[in-house]
Amino acid sequence: MVTAMIIFNKDDYVYHNWHTAMLMWLFIIVPLVFNLYFKKLLNTFETIGGITHVAFFIISIATLPALARHSSNKYVWQTIVNDISGWTNPGVSWGLGLLTMTVPLVGADGLLHMSMALDTIEYRL
Repeated sequence: MVTAMIIFNKDDYVYHNWHTAMLMWLFIIVPLVFNLYFKKLLNTFETIGGITHVAFFIISIATLPALARHSSNKYVWQTIVNDISGWTNPGVSWGLGLLTMTVPLVGADGLLHMSMALDTIEYRL
């Protein structure tokens, strides 16, 4: 995602495969450094992360229904909409729609969980 944003926003950027490798090393080194050298701050960051997860969840749940275009109850529960995306199978269309909603959540949250897993392993050793 980071490489895609760089390509999208910087016209003179030339992509090379090793750029992705360097970004992956960066994403690995940052949690490693925090786990090794900032153990006392890690609990604070995890607490702040947990509080912001809950706060932004509540804010999102409150904002989306307030600003959304509302459909009738009959339309929501009795209408199956397919063929809009080009997929004729409703199951495939639903699965692709589910993927687009879950991948960003897993990607954004994965780094925090990996650093928590490293922290747990370190305490067991």
